[in-house]
Amino acid sequence: MGTHTQSVMDRATSDTEKAKRLGECIVAWLVEQEIIQHRLTDCCYKPGYPPGPHYRRACGGIPESEREADYADFLQYNPNGMELSMTRNAFFNGQGDYGPARCPHCAAEHDIHLFYAAADVWLKGGEGELACMQCGQGAPVTAWEHDDLLFGTLGLQFWEWPDLSPEFLLELERRTGHRWTYMFGKL
Repeated sequence: MGTHTQSVMDRATSDTEKAKRLGECIVAWLVEQEIIQHRLTDCCYKPGYPPGPHYRRACGGIPESEREADYADFLQYNPNGMELSMTRNAFFNGQGDYGPARCPHCAAEHDIHLFYAAADVWLKGGEGELACMQCGQGAPVTAWEHDDLLFGTLGLQFWEWPDLSPEFLLELERRTGHRWTYMFGKL
């Protein structure tokens, strides 16, 4: 079985103060839409926002006639909330056995172990720059592409939610003016 998560990581915000301001705006929008509640609980194994009565708005919606029963059922899950990360963090699929990381300049693939060393530096507050062995250009690990592992300063993780809708993800990008990357995970 396992626990399923969906993560979205802001690919443009690297400054912690900017991440906090933008994260607060995102929470306010989600609370206004009743997608999440405006309180923190242990609904994500650590503090997170519990789902609001219209949490399915982020997942493509649900017929109004089914909303109340669906919401009551979903509140019984644990975990079931949205975790907000506004500090340097790693989001991963939870299954391990990660493939290569791709250079943001030329898309050359590199062994994930090279990526780990730069990521460790970045997570500890350093630059975390990784040079591509093919094109020679360097970039921070936050710019490198990977299907199962992302590093960033602003991210949302939804625990056990139905699939997030493309419309929700597009609205998140429109509201922030930033590119967000989606990743499914299973613990």
